[in-house]
Amino acid sequence: MDEKCQKCLQMAYSEVLSQVTKLNRHSKPVFAQISLWKLIDKTIGDALAETGATIACKAGCSYCCYLKVDVHASEAILISEFVKSKLPEETKKLIIKRAEENWKLIEPMNEVQHMTTNLPCPFLVDGICSIYSVRPGACRNFHSADVQICKDFFNNPKNLNDNRIIAQETYQRSSLVIQGGIQAFKKCEYDIHAYDINAAFLEAINNKHIANRWSDKKNALSKNARSKSDHLDK
Repeated sequence: MDEKCQKCLQMAYSEVLSQVTKLNRHSKPVFAQISLWKLIDKTIGDALAETGATIACKAGCSYCCYLKVDVHASEAILISEFVKSKLPEETKKLIIKRAEENWKLIEPMNEVQHMTTNLPCPFLVDGICSIYSVRPGACRNFHSADVQICKDFFNNPKNLNDNRIIAQETYQRSSLVIQGGIQAFKKCEYDIHAYDINAAFLEAINNKHIANRWSDKKNALSKNARSKSDHLDK
């Protein structure tokens, strides 16, 4: 790992650790996730400016919004709070219905089946991300250099040869920021399991105790909601 990448990892670890400590005094450690999101965005922006790389992503392009997405419990909690407090009731009901429909299809799938099946994100409304300001780290860190590659993958989701990611250095830095943040949450003994975005959102929005469980350093969501990609033991 080069010096810049090491700095990204350490910066995220220190920032999230600091925010958790500060926010614990106000019983809102989950808000440290917002600081991590901001750091991901800044890291990507700085890397793009430094390397001169460009991305093809723009509003209205939603090919990647049909991919498998994992979230952490802290993200699911903030997303559910946003949906409840910021979105119209009709939109909220639509999102819940879509998440339920998705989860019925996803639950019996294995990891490869899920990764190779196009399913619309429940938060994709009229071709736009309805939770853009609180979208999870996995979405923030996913970019494409060529929309045609995204179209091709959308039309052939069973082709797992993924070459859509922008300049490797940029992606590596932002990925290490995410990793550093997760390590900080782990250090503080918070739930860092990976969960399916549909199942996690449904549990978080339907159970008011989820946020308290996470703050109490318990596994906030059920084992059933965990992503097939989650390999943590506890």
